[in-house]
Amino acid sequence: MKKNLAIGLSMLIFLHSCTYGNYASSQYTPITESNCEQKASDMHLFFKDEPLDFKYYKIGLVEAQAGQFSRNSLVLDYLKNEAWQNCANAIIHLDDDFRLRESGYLFEDEEDEDLYDAKVYKGIAVYIEKDSAFYEKYGKGTTMSFTETVNQDLSVQEKNSKTAVAVVLISMGFAGILYMLFTNDVAEESY
Repeated sequence: MKKNLAIGLSMLIFLHSCTYGNYASSQYTPITESNCEQKASDMHLFFKDEPLDFKYYKIGLVEAQAGQFSRNSLVLDYLKNEAWQNCANAIIHLDDDFRLRESGYLFEDEEDEDLYDAKVYKGIAVYIEKDSAFYEKYGKGTTMSFTETVNQDLSVQEKNSKTAVAVVLISMGFAGILYMLFTNDVAEESY
């Protein structure tokens, strides 16, 4: 009885340390192969239906999805960072939407999952040959602070993942100790 309680408690701690669907994320799908020698120093955004009266080269499709409690600005930073990491200096046809997403704990019943509408930004990552005429018409573009914001958020996610692993290892060690203690109690009672 005590052994089952110890194992059950350890499993409960383990399961509640393994979450999903809580963080912002982004993805990139290449359209063409890009040979990036130097990443851009600024990023321009052009929303859906904005006129595009400049020459550009399509690089790939980018999409960023909010976590359950993500700010919209963070999700947009993820989108810009994903494009920038893949040598784009602009995103065209930028659009937003909502997508049903779930969060919860691994190995839990489906009725315990939390469904929410996640903000989604998507667009086409492009490279624009920016000259003085382009900058005169469209300005400098967004600052590169989005890279630091995303790196900080990823650092928090990594820290939380390491904490979850530590909790799992501690709970497994705790379960092992309890198992040994209760196994010894049962062995002593049988004499």
